[in-house]
Amino acid sequence: MGDELRGESLVHLNVRFSTETELKAIQDMLYEKSGQGVSFTGLVEAMAHEVTIVTAIHNIKSNKGRKTAGVDKMKMDNICKCQKMN
Repeated sequence: MGDELRGESLVHLNVRFSTETELKAIQDMLYEKSGQGVSFTGLVEAMAHEVTIVTAIHNIKSNKGRKTAGVDKMKMDNICKCQKMN
């Protein structure tokens, strides 16, 4: 699953997922273990991983709120267009 147990209650998360399905499995494992009091390291690397970012964008684009401008006055469709231009 990409995790290595170090001690009894510390898990280091190695970023080893390449699909949204694998990311979901990692998220489920994190949720389950955190409920058991396990602590994690390596979460920042997982958050910055390309699959995590793409998954987040897909989730945001699928929400009906994507058509509502945020505090920066931009809608999600405009943000995606700006990213493609750069």
